[in-house]
Amino acid sequence: MLDSFTVNQVSRLTGLSDGVIYAWIYGGLLDCTPQWLIKREDLVCFFASRSHMLTIEGYLQENKPKVLVVGAHQPLLGYLSERMDFRKYEVQLETSAFVGGALANDWLPDCVVIDFVRLGREEALAMARYLKIPKKTGQPILIALYEEDGNLEPYFGPAEEALFYKTFKFPYPIESLGEAIQTSMIERFDW
Repeated sequence: MLDSFTVNQVSRLTGLSDGVIYAWIYGGLLDCTPQWLIKREDLVCFFASRSHMLTIEGYLQENKPKVLVVGAHQPLLGYLSERMDFRKYEVQLETSAFVGGALANDWLPDCVVIDFVRLGREEALAMARYLKIPKKTGQPILIALYEEDGNLEPYFGPAEEALFYKTFKFPYPIESLGEAIQTSMIERFDW
């Protein structure tokens, strides 16, 4: 559970713009540290005084980074859970890119792991491009799992490679994959 939040995190939690959060701070309504961190207690007290936001305490307690794994098989998730503390994350496993994309729209994951081997290159790339379309809720961090197809050309071109935070070639190094997910969450949430 986080003890303090950045302005961006509070903005994401409330669905309000960063400007509104800064206005609350500058107006003296919400306290923050010199590093622009807002303590959990201050945030809860602030929202508790506003009747329309009384549920924020429950939301903050259960706000875990969300990881969506699309196309990967169940054993991969089992290996990952052995090396990562999945109690810190909400994890969903989806087998198709279409359903995974729809789930990503509703569930708004922070990280999406896409298995190109199981989904197929074109379907997986279409999903990755779709997820990287700018949205007001932000873009998830993408991690690709792929297998070389025997061609001498690289699997991803420069534009495709730029879509992803990390790419892992089969056989996937589970320790590195787990570390990449954890590192991406640390960078995203300023842990």
